[in-house]
Amino acid sequence: MEEKINFIERILGSGFYTGYIPFASGTFGSLVALLIYAIPGFEKPEVLIPFIILFTLYGINIGNKFEDTYGKDHPSVRLMNLLECGFPFYFFQKYFGFQY
Repeated sequence: MEEKINFIERILGSGFYTGYIPFASGTFGSLVALLIYAIPGFEKPEVLIPFIILFTLYGINIGNKFEDTYGKDHPSVRLMNLLECGFPFYFFQKYFGFQY
């Protein structure tokens, strides 16, 4: 049975619609992650780590819905680009003193 993807799930799962860009969608998804990380205060561990955990757990559900709807490994799924950038941004800033 195909599950219906609601508006919020489509926005998050596609990386704020970057997954629908016909070229370099992963790059654009990573750019969105960088813009989110640049929000003042977002780099703090008490904000970033819970965000990563919650989006990972919610992302499993969204990923399953996208897979049921579009098939395995569809290029529009970009939520992982947002999450994959969270850890490097945090550790790069923490260990190398990089600040926005």
